[in-house]
Amino acid sequence: MSEKHLVCQGAVCRCDFGTTTDKLMVKTQSKRYINDKDGKKKLMATHVDIGATFENNSFGSCKKLNNGPCAPVVTKWEGFYDQIIVQDNNGKALLEDSKATCAVSNASSIKIIFHGQTAEPTQQNVNNARPEVLAQLVPLKEDNKEYVYYTKDGTYLGGLENSTKVYLSSQEDYDKAKNQQKWGLLNQDNLLLKENGKEISNNEFSNNAYLVWHEASLTGNKTTAFWIAHTVNNALSSKYKRGKKNFNELFKTGYSSVAAADKLKVIGIKAKSDNEIYARAAVIDVLQKSPDPTGSAYFWDGLDLFTKKSELAHPKFKQYKSVSIKNADLKTALTFWGDKENKRKVNAGATINVVFETATPLKKVTDGTVQNDSTGFVGARTDSQNNSKVSEHLSSTGFHGGTMFWTTSK
Repeated sequence: MSEKHLVCQGAVCRCDFGTTTDKLMVKTQSKRYINDKDGKKKLMATHVDIGATFENNSFGSCKKLNNGPCAPVVTKWEGFYDQIIVQDNNGKALLEDSKATCAVSNASSIKIIFHGQTAEPTQQNVNNARPEVLAQLVPLKEDNKEYVYYTKDGTYLGGLENSTKVYLSSQEDYDKAKNQQKWGLLNQDNLLLKENGKEISNNEFSNNAYLVWHEASLTGNKTTAFWIAHTVNNALSSKYKRGKKNFNELFKTGYSSVAAADKLKVIGIKAKSDNEIYARAAVIDVLQKSPDPTGSAYFWDGLDLFTKKSELAHPKFKQYKSVSIKNADLKTALTFWGDKENKRKVNAGATINVVFETATPLKKVTDGTVQNDSTGFVGARTDSQNNSKVSEHLSSTGFHGGTMFWTTSK
């Protein structure tokens, strides 16, 4: 067991399926201490320390329980040192790389991330400790300040509109904290909204939500909002980020067509319309690093894509060698914009260019060529085809609530 530490009471543990750490408690013996001259705190941990054997007996929320409350029950330890046996409980010494199986996960998901043999951390311990270890060794003072609180679905629960932090909660947990005036119950790091590891203010969060809502348009729905938010996030992780580092910065460039004055607006805490709540939820979904539903989309377009008088006059045809719309996306779009009520919300007098509605083999048009058949629509401007500076093709990834989403390829 060269260079491996024995484990004692107070060791910091984490679970692969949890959201926070907890400390190991030794309940099976009361006489054998390690690295504890006073014999008061550091009871040696062994493989018989099973069951509910942690200080809080919780690793936060549990992925195996659909993010419900964690209540770990250790059924066995593995990787212990069988050459050291505590006579009092016949337990074999745990090592810092020992793992425990939980009855809930039915896997060796509980790991020791600090062996516990530092009774009083020095400044060097603090400087070198991983954050999750430091949080247990040198607990931060509880933050009992009131901030602002939303559900993950975008519903405002309460709190201050000018809050410097944004937290997620459930209605039940919020009501409990409010009634007791114990905001620290909600102010947990795993519930704090962050971007790039940094907390965001409610003003920035609400501004991002407004921009998503605006781009989703009056015809948008929940799916539209989520796809818009994830598309922006995809662009931020690509060459299309325009040198920007976060959602808000990119949205305020020419990447978005929202008017400059509107780019400063927010969705207020009193907003209750479905689409405004969906926009908040979409931003939350991105900040929580949920899977991208868009098929790696980087851009989007609305009704104007289909309504230019010249067949290939839309800017996208000038920016890319070709523009392809899958047959399913084209049919969905034409059906959507064929509904007068949908069109009225954006531009009642708009006329869909026949090139999108009429099936045709490859043919020449005013500015280039188009093809519209059972596979979908493809249009290419002659100028773009012959321009060496234009190197990419554009393809649809989906159409939702009046918005066509695009990805690129060489």
